Amino acid sequence: MKAISTALFALTLTISSATAQEMFKASDSSDENLSALMMTCYVCHNPRVKSHDDIIAPPLVAVKYRYKSQYSEKEAFVDAITSFIMNPTAETALMRGPVRRFGPMPQMPMDEGMVKKIVAYIYDNEIEEPEWFSEHFKEQHGEDWQGQ
Repeated sequence: MKAISTALFALTLTISSATAQEMFKASDSSDENLSALMMTCYVCHNPRVKSHDDIIAPPLVAVKYRYKSQYSEKEAFVDAITSFIMNPTAETALMRGPVRRFGPMPQMPMDEGMVKKIVAYIYDNEIEEPEWFSEHFKEQHGEDWQGQ
């Protein structure tokens, strides 16, 4: 059963990535970047998951926060996340807690240019936060979530 679930997940991700890549060939609009983000990244980093216990990857708002704290300039931020997505390893991960919990993210069947556009969109825009995120952030960091 787990093998079937894994195969279905991989197929869904491949189809979503292929559709998003076709969309990127047509335009660089913000709406299309958001759509590509939702079709690819939100497969695992879904902000609408009801609780921290139900997630399968860290929320993108947490990824954005962690990477922006290390790479405040847009170009460095985009390069760092893109590099990790193109070759995700435990050794190069900035988010040690999620790597301990979930392992490194799987290698994505995505074009590097597409990844850079999605990551630039993440940098430039507010990312949807899970309802439970600010409380979780305070528990983990001892301070209130100040937002993006």
